[in-house]
Amino acid sequence: MMSYCTFDVMRRTELSKLPIQVVDRVITEVCRRQAPRKSSTVRKLRRSAADCRNRARHMAASASLQDIVAHKFIETKSNRLHYVELGSGPTVLLLHGFPDFWYSFRYQIPFLAASGFHVVAPDFRGFGESGVPASVDKFTALHQVGDLIALLDALQVKQALVVGHDWGSVYAADLCLMRPDRVKAVVFLSVPYMPNDPNLSPVKSTIEAFGEQMYTVVFQKPGQAEALFAKSTSANILKGFFLRWHLSPNFQVPRFFTDEDPEALPQWFTEEDVKFYAETFDRSGFTGGFNHYRALEINQELRAPWAFASIATPCMTIMARNDFVYKLFEDFMHSDELKAFLPNHQKFVTLENAAHFMHQERHEETNELLLDFLQQYKD
Repeated sequence: MMSYCTFDVMRRTELSKLPIQVVDRVITEVCRRQAPRKSSTVRKLRRSAADCRNRARHMAASASLQDIVAHKFIETKSNRLHYVELGSGPTVLLLHGFPDFWYSFRYQIPFLAASGFHVVAPDFRGFGESGVPASVDKFTALHQVGDLIALLDALQVKQALVVGHDWGSVYAADLCLMRPDRVKAVVFLSVPYMPNDPNLSPVKSTIEAFGEQMYTVVFQKPGQAEALFAKSTSANILKGFFLRWHLSPNFQVPRFFTDEDPEALPQWFTEEDVKFYAETFDRSGFTGGFNHYRALEINQELRAPWAFASIATPCMTIMARNDFVYKLFEDFMHSDELKAFLPNHQKFVTLENAAHFMHQERHEETNELLLDFLQQYKD
């Protein structure tokens, strides 16, 4: 039996050598075996266990996460899909947005794995290490859902828990609509579910509301956004999106392109993070990400069979007060109309003092919210 002293030595000297899920299993087993002992010893053990878990979960913020996760690929009919995985238990599918890839969930992957989940985070086509199809018509919602189904089939997972941020939230909704049998529960981060209106033109309505400098409009014309991004560096562009997102009232692209760096990077977005992001986008380029926006009009037509459809999957929505997206949908999120389209909507949470990337900026609070919700659907 492992004694408290032995456990304390492991806590101080061996943690960095162990996979996070192994650390968590050791903690659980030691706590179980020590339970009959005197309360002072158990209290010490629990404090050490809590410290150990916190250390394990803190590894999410370091570059070592890249070495801890398993990097894998699957081949689909029209794409090569990269994903990372960690842990064992019920599968949680983490779906990123723009400008992002699996690393978007660096704070959630080890946390959820240590909490007893099999965590899988793919790079959508056009992002990270996944393939970049040449044609925009290979970036439709049908292709995204097809990739996710192929991934679940390759993993032999019949049903998954799904968490989506930004574009990932949109595609999570598509997955629920098109293949509800494969989703056990879903969480929408930053972007809520909005039913499709086939009579609406996404690009035209955006121009009418925000003008032609709105980033989603600028991204439409092939070559235009690429030329604009080429005037800056990947590092500066990414700092702009992650740190200046909430400063631009209409998300006008020029606002993101400034040579002025923040006085200091926040703890949740370190120089190491910037470096890894920049290196990844230097390899992949941004065109694949732009193509998700260039498929907006195509998707509007393809989603016509699910016009104004409701999602019956149990779900939760988390948004951030300082996110412009929240301000756009605030009234809808507090309306009875929401309940009509999401009859099994369990909870709506607004995080204060956070912006669009709140799952990074406020990762501890986001993680606890995710865990509380996902644990209900473990069985």
